[in-house]
Amino acid sequence: MLTGTFCHALDEKNRLSIPSKWRKDLEKDGKEVYVTPGLDQCLFILSSLQFEELAQKVKQLPFTKENVRSFLRLFFSKASPPLEFDKQGRILIPQFLKDHAEIDKEIVLVGVYDRIEAWNPKLWDSFNSQKEGSFEKIAETLF
Repeated sequence: MLTGTFCHALDEKNRLSIPSKWRKDLEKDGKEVYVTPGLDQCLFILSSLQFEELAQKVKQLPFTKENVRSFLRLFFSKASPPLEFDKQGRILIPQFLKDHAEIDKEIVLVGVYDRIEAWNPKLWDSFNSQKEGSFEKIAETLF
């Protein structure tokens, strides 16, 4: 399970070091990961198994609906090719995905159960400050 928050920096080649505990959790599901556009202007980093499971779920949606077609096109066309960790536990973040999430050098990694979210620090701080105070109210709507 992926939990916690880490602040990192991309190196000059846009490589991101993934914390070793998370890397081990992701690699249980295969040696490759995918980086995709996330929601709320972050990036999702998914194990190959999580990516495949998500693909199977959205495959069940009716492609005759415009929103389904739009989501599929935007999500899958902008997903990275399968990426393997290098010997230092890094993956390459493609420039177009960095642009999507407005990530420059600094990056916040957030463990969200079965995926990692990669955020621009300012966007993460804004999201966190807006939502943190309503945590209980959000929980009430879910349970």
